[in-house]
Amino acid sequence: MNIPEEYLFLITSVIALVIFVAFVLVRKLLLKIILRLCTPIHKKNSITIEHISKLLKKPSEYAWVISGAYIALIISPFTKVPNLDKPPLIIYEPIYLDVLNITVISQTYRALIILCITAGIYNVIEIYETKLLEISARFIEIDNSLLIRFSTKIVRFLIILVGLGVAFSTFVENLDTILTGVGLSGLVVTFVGKDIFTNILNGIMLMIDKPFGIGDWIELSSFEGVVEDVTLRSIRVRTFTQGVVVIPNTTVANDNIINWSAMKKRRIKFTIGVAYNTPKENIEVITKSIHNMLDIKKYVEKDTALVYFDNYGDSSLDIEIICYSLKTDFASYCELKEEINLNILDILDKNNVEIAFPTRTIHIKN
Repeated sequence: MNIPEEYLFLITSVIALVIFVAFVLVRKLLLKIILRLCTPIHKKNSITIEHISKLLKKPSEYAWVISGAYIALIISPFTKVPNLDKPPLIIYEPIYLDVLNITVISQTYRALIILCITAGIYNVIEIYETKLLEISARFIEIDNSLLIRFSTKIVRFLIILVGLGVAFSTFVENLDTILTGVGLSGLVVTFVGKDIFTNILNGIMLMIDKPFGIGDWIELSSFEGVVEDVTLRSIRVRTFTQGVVVIPNTTVANDNIINWSAMKKRRIKFTIGVAYNTPKENIEVITKSIHNMLDIKKYVEKDTALVYFDNYGDSSLDIEIICYSLKTDFASYCELKEEINLNILDILDKNNVEIAFPTRTIHIKN
């Protein structure tokens, strides 16, 4: 069947458009088919098809739609393809609209597909991070969760670098010469910047040294709070005023770090002052009673409590009390300290001992 030449341009354009629309419409169906083929053989494996589907959904859909657009552009009358005549647009005379270069389109297509593959690999790393965390929690006594998460971020960072480099190579024929001229390490440092590169190295050193973990309460020279995340460049600390502070890894590595969450016990120390008119016998009784109370108190370390008459204060006889709480989190520590204080009040009241308050005696001479 001979098709009139003036209709070829329209027919070719419609075919290209239909192909692109078809790719868009069937992208979800194809994704399900591909993911079924990738389903793990072992049923006991915790990696489910739903998990893989969630991680690969966007990159796969983008790659499929980009492929549809590439095929549609090749078929369309707007792309100039060697050894293939494209129909012109005929109004009064033929107008050739094949202005798009097939080489540029092919290079762009390859680069975009490489970026989609990179994004897919980047997302799938989450599965291996989960598996490593499960293995570490099951077989290793030391908590390596922070190191695993940080190393995963480094791997993802390298995946991005490699993906961008390979995608860029589709546009540059002599990429090897460029890399040889400047050196790969110089290119990386130029790309990420000196400060960022230094922060990454300091972050690696922090992971090796393991001074803290996610959820730990830490104190630096300028900030104090709970560690929420550790990235390639910085750590995020939520302060007790509920603000989030982003601290560069270099600053953390060069600072003194106090990890309060690493405490196995927490000291309770305070002084109570009793009135100067308290008899000596009463002081001996209350110090002994407080000591006995601490010895039998739950969550107070045994045989380490100290209770003694310490000092002659300006307005009181000072009794020093020192013990160690086995509860180290702040809320439980405060509860235990309150309980001890209430028990001390009971002891003082039972022995008719008054807590002193600041007083001043004035002598007036006639």
